[in-house]
Amino acid sequence: MALISDSQISDLLRQMPELVREHRIGFRTVLESELGRGHYARAFELPRGRVLKVTTDAHDAVAAMRVRDIGPTRGLPVVYDVARAPGGETYIIVIEYVVPLIDLVSKAHDPVSELVDAFQHWVQFERRRRGWLTAETVSVPRLAREVEGFFSDLTAGWLTLAEHGVLVADVSAANLGLADRDGHLEAVIFDLGFYSIARVSEASRDIPLARNTSGALPRVRRLFDRAFATLARRYPDFGPLALAVDEGAHDGGRHYAYCRADPSGIAIAFAPEVERLPERNIEGLLLHEMGHAIDFRYEDARRGLHEDVERRADELAERTFGKVIRYDSRLVQCTGARGTAPRPPGLR
Repeated sequence: MALISDSQISDLLRQMPELVREHRIGFRTVLESELGRGHYARAFELPRGRVLKVTTDAHDAVAAMRVRDIGPTRGLPVVYDVARAPGGETYIIVIEYVVPLIDLVSKAHDPVSELVDAFQHWVQFERRRRGWLTAETVSVPRLAREVEGFFSDLTAGWLTLAEHGVLVADVSAANLGLADRDGHLEAVIFDLGFYSIARVSEASRDIPLARNTSGALPRVRRLFDRAFATLARRYPDFGPLALAVDEGAHDGGRHYAYCRADPSGIAIAFAPEVERLPERNIEGLLLHEMGHAIDFRYEDARRGLHEDVERRADELAERTFGKVIRYDSRLVQCTGARGTAPRPPGLR
């Protein structure tokens, strides 16, 4: 996939107003603060010691999400946000600012270049010892006293990632750096764009959609706000429910939306094509997905309802909103007097 362009980045950010506000991203200034670019990603400096990374590499995004979920850990950077952009092929990562070691390595032999060389050898040695990848036997060189702390930072970070299914292979000076930890410099592995991870395609689906990308759905938004007010009265402790746009939600057939629960919360995503449907279809789809949201949030709400998760979503919607979810001639959810209810058996 080609490197993402300036105009594409601007378009993506306009669809993520909450993320833009939270990380103080300026639409114009961010493109003027580019720190670097690679084959799949571009990085931009943000205020408050943060970096915006826009990447088409799902491996990079999955690794960043795992680092975020691990939390503050020695040898790894702080990851503030990971989101999947609308369309599902581009990822947004907000990470702490790290000074790459390559900016510090001189041509002459010095402690920093010795650190990088030693860490590369250690990774080769450790991968072979653990049977993770065949490599020639190497010995770990003795480190100078000045770099022992940095070396132990990096080994701690590398092993933590390995324990969470991320095997970092590219440990060059361009991917290692120094982070400021309250005045103390800590060595970290900050670029995870080349590594081995199991089931990356499956894992990338767990990356949450960028929040508040619903500006392109005015009809859905109007119905969403009205329905959510009813939901919140019925379930006062429900909490937030996000509305998002995902071009991948429409499969060219009867599917236009889905509901997802992840560590960042519960979200309902709609394909842009839903705006062209009759309002009774939009409402039917919306209430059905809100039924899923209730199902995710409250296990007790399932008592006495159908064991099939899709039928149960319709039943929860009817119980909450007082409207029967029907299925029209195209088998798309709808409300109103016309249509089939309950949901046809075996429909997916």
